[in-house]
Amino acid sequence: MSGYRLNELEMRAIEYYISNPELDDRVMCKLLSLKRNELRKLKARIFSRVLQQVVIPNYAFLGWELMYVVHGTPTKSLMNCAHDLKQKARFQQNFTHLYLAPNFFIGIGFARNYTALLREYEQLCISGTFSMESTHLIIFPNELITHLCFFDYTSLLGQSKAQPMQFEENRITTPLRNLCLEPLERRILYALAQKPSASDREIARTGGTTVELVKRKRRMLQIQDVFYLRNIPDLEVLGYAGFAFYAMQIKHGRSKDAMRIIRRVCDVHPVFFCVSDANNAVFMCAIRTMDEVFEQDVALRTIISGEDTGMTKSMCTEMLFSEVKALCANDFAGILQTHPEFIFGEKLEDTTSEPERR
Repeated sequence: MSGYRLNELEMRAIEYYISNPELDDRVMCKLLSLKRNELRKLKARIFSRVLQQVVIPNYAFLGWELMYVVHGTPTKSLMNCAHDLKQKARFQQNFTHLYLAPNFFIGIGFARNYTALLREYEQLCISGTFSMESTHLIIFPNELITHLCFFDYTSLLGQSKAQPMQFEENRITTPLRNLCLEPLERRILYALAQKPSASDREIARTGGTTVELVKRKRRMLQIQDVFYLRNIPDLEVLGYAGFAFYAMQIKHGRSKDAMRIIRRVCDVHPVFFCVSDANNAVFMCAIRTMDEVFEQDVALRTIISGEDTGMTKSMCTEMLFSEVKALCANDFAGILQTHPEFIFGEKLEDTTSEPERR
């Protein structure tokens, strides 16, 4: 949608929807000084051309042990996958994000344990999809992650900066107990992942239960941070040409110093994805021009070389939207369609005609 041009009212609405995805229509009407039918038309225009609403499960709460990032030079087999629907479907089972360009690719996914991850990675290498020689696999165990800004686009608005989704004393908040989801709660998450705008009534109808029970359970899941609702913009429509990808290495025992630098980078640059632990840090920054990549890279080099930060630069590359094919992006629903048990620990049960009650 790069040909679409936003007017001032649309831009204001987009800023509100990104910074607070759950704003209801009544509040938005007051903020924008619009009547209900005017807002309805504006909202339809924005969500059909600029914004994509997604539900992001909190992987640390749902039993995923690892987040991983794969990047490197694409093989011929991987490039062919962009036109192979069968292969593309395979990626949707393993990656929530996979960006492919002629000279570089980035994949982001989750795994329950090291064994499952390494087995799948090995199979991808054996099949020729990935090459061990030209590919780097960075694994982030959730109990070691010190910073997570997971596809949070508030930093692009110029007024509020991206904050970690779960951030407390330099650590992601982990459950105080093992979160055991009931069948109805799993159905609610499944329904929202497929259709984030699904109403309580729609979910109740497909789940064979009452609207009141769905409403209460849904609210409870949000309070417990089991999932997040995000409005993700088309960066190209917002005027960005692409994004820069940075992978950093952290010196042994210097994670606190590196954390300070990570905070500085997120304050200065439009970072919409960042994850780090004691050993590695990965950033993705939106860029308007190729010169910005050079400027950001120089600024980052200056920060790192200007003081003893505990970080060393591993690599930097840029990906232009004109060259990038997204084999899957924000595709949590893609994983659920093929492996609901991967997210929720067991396969979804058949819905029953009897309403579920506690």
